[in-house]
Amino acid sequence: MTHPILEITKAGLHTSIQDLGRYGYQEYGVIVGGAMDSYALRLGNYLVGNREGEAAIEMFYGNTIFRILASSYIAITGAKTRVLLNGTTVPLWKGFHVEKGDYLEIGVPEEGYINYLAIRGGIHGEVFLNSKSTYLRGRFGGLGRLLKNRDILLGRTDVKSDHLLKRSLAKELIPTYSKHLTARVVITPQANYFTKESIRRFFSTVYTVSRQSDRMGYRLDGEPLEYRIHQNIITDAIPLGAIQVPDNGLPIILLSDHQTTGGYPKIGIIASVDIPLVAQLRPGQTLSFKPISVQKSQELWIEQEKQLVITKLTS
Repeated sequence: MTHPILEITKAGLHTSIQDLGRYGYQEYGVIVGGAMDSYALRLGNYLVGNREGEAAIEMFYGNTIFRILASSYIAITGAKTRVLLNGTTVPLWKGFHVEKGDYLEIGVPEEGYINYLAIRGGIHGEVFLNSKSTYLRGRFGGLGRLLKNRDILLGRTDVKSDHLLKRSLAKELIPTYSKHLTARVVITPQANYFTKESIRRFFSTVYTVSRQSDRMGYRLDGEPLEYRIHQNIITDAIPLGAIQVPDNGLPIILLSDHQTTGGYPKIGIIASVDIPLVAQLRPGQTLSFKPISVQKSQELWIEQEKQLVITKLTS
């Protein structure tokens, strides 16, 4: 049974309800969506004892204030920022109790871009195609829109949390964010559409995240790439992390709200373990790329998943 659990006192820049997305509907043109930094969301849910795909609150650039309407157990993960509970600093990446009447303030990040507020029992919202994730262009999932001042969010208040008090994360599981990232990229067969000089340039250029970026994709500013074959591909599927290059030659990293198909050549795909780190770059920050094999990318992902499984088994 759900009850009022949070009130939005200050909504911040871009605040919404997100889970891990809606899978199985791309053939109908419905995007997966979900959390931009799925790693931070999963660990936040682990810390409060939820299933890893439970809905949480996603906040771009912090500056968000909540009033607690019922006692619960929560965790804040993601960007390095100052979190205050009734004016007292509380840690990131660690669960803590909140009581009715408390005020929780998420500051502007020092490093990174996105924070997640996970709460024991999850956040209630519209379930559309098996997901609560908010998709703004479709106006469905969650509340079907961004959260705003005075919104009341519902959750469960009948869940126990005492057994979670000793739950913590090994230091190596907590990511660090910086103003520059070197992301690993698997080259695609469609790289043949670009000149050899452009491929070399792609791996030697420092790109800047454009202010024209959003949850659909991060546009990059830098030296344009040049086509060897001057035509678009037959429209095909777009995976998360694909780097599409439109006619202007400036790459776009396609992220959570990316379209299901597209006709621009994809020069590469970001390694899965690096996608959350890319998502944490804010406009004006920079990144560069280095090549990685499919096998090595898979090995990195498997190793990360093993560490998460071990963490859950030892908690």
